[in-house]
Amino acid sequence: MQSRRSRLLMLGLACGLLVALPLPCWFILNRVFNPPLTPTIESKLAGLYSSNRFADVVSGCDEAENDDQYKSSRPRILYVQWAAERKLGDIAVSDRVEDTFLREFPEHFLAADMYFKDAKCLLADGQYEEADKKLAMIEDRFPQSPIVDKVQETRKSLKILITALPQ
Repeated sequence: MQSRRSRLLMLGLACGLLVALPLPCWFILNRVFNPPLTPTIESKLAGLYSSNRFADVVSGCDEAENDDQYKSSRPRILYVQWAAERKLGDIAVSDRVEDTFLREFPEHFLAADMYFKDAKCLLADGQYEEADKKLAMIEDRFPQSPIVDKVQETRKSLKILITALPQ
């Protein structure tokens, strides 16, 4: 049975309140808990990404890729790397990361964003039927994804476009 104090401390940790503690408290708590209370790789990368430090994000992803302790975080790390490479304009590398992600984690909820990007590329190339198939697949496989609203909106616009095109 956990004490009220330990439950409050764990709640504070879960909510990220620990960063407000003075540095000596951080070190003491770090020694008491196992595993040590260090920021997760995901939070570190998210912080770098939100600061527009995309090159640092890519470096952090490369480091995490070679560290066994982050194997369970691999889908999220690949996703962040994919997004950062796109922000840096390195589309070839981004496409390789996307291929790796979709090969290893085709059903992961983050894959919906990558499939949506692919559908938008198909639309830009004028491959409307293929784009619609890809969008329908996203709706079917990822109904809970936050991107589904955009997918449905895009499909509506696409249907209007297709009906307006000369046959």
